[in-house]
Amino acid sequence: MPHITLEYSSNIRITKDFGALFGQIHQLLECSLKVNPLNCKSRIICHESYFIVDGNENHAFAHLQIKVLDKHPLEGKKAVGSGAFELLREFFKDEVGGLCFQPSVEIHEMKGDLYYKLGVEEILKGGEK
Repeated sequence: MPHITLEYSSNIRITKDFGALFGQIHQLLECSLKVNPLNCKSRIICHESYFIVDGNENHAFAHLQIKVLDKHPLEGKKAVGSGAFELLREFFKDEVGGLCFQPSVEIHEMKGDLYYKLGVEEILKGGEK
């Protein structure tokens, strides 16, 4: 935990390393919510099939969803949301030339009492057998 999912339309030609973006997001989560970055799980989904506004091929999107446990304070989650939005805009700014680009970020709360996992700390201590 946290789970980070970046979805974007395939008309955006990515030339940058996603690892750099996710590294910055992990650092933001560590600073704002005190999460251990070793527990961050990030993934990327490029959508070949999508429909934006009127179907015009010049419309593009990137949506970043960050799932965190509900135990974190609202102010920290807001800081993650606004900080991640700026990181997303900066990452894509050189990649979307000529496109009508719509970035978005969503912070999603997961109920901690309904989330089960084996954390990195436990694995390193031999908790997984």
